Amino acid sequence: MNKQIKNISNQKGMTLIEILVALVLFAAISAAIIPQVLNNGEKGKIKTTGIAMSTLENALSLYKLEYGTRKMQEVSLDDLVAKKFLPSKPIDGWKNELYFEMDGGDILIISNGPDGQSDTEDDISNKDLEE
Repeated sequence: MNKQIKNISNQKGMTLIEILVALVLFAAISAAIIPQVLNNGEKGKIKTTGIAMSTLENALSLYKLEYGTRKMQEVSLDDLVAKKFLPSKPIDGWKNELYFEMDGGDILIISNGPDGQSDTEDDISNKDLEE
């Protein structure tokens, strides 16, 4: 019994191999979880952008009903806010302002996406979200 107590008291910590095993396990678990968490964040931002686009699209439809098709070519986000069709300028999930273009009778609403730059590969439009 005395020998067992001495053996336990002689151990002063973890060995280097035990620490390395723990680090490898931690790294493996992190590598599996972190991409999923980051991906969910992006999905949330895309959903937020879709909601903002829908709000803008509804405001433009109401504007069209009130002022007619001719005025649609001249309307801006500032007009929509000033005339109370929108409470404020809509922003996407990355805190960038949305903008829109009139394409004949169609409305194209565009987000500059994660990079905030226009005309890049990550831009999102209301037509992309309809698919």
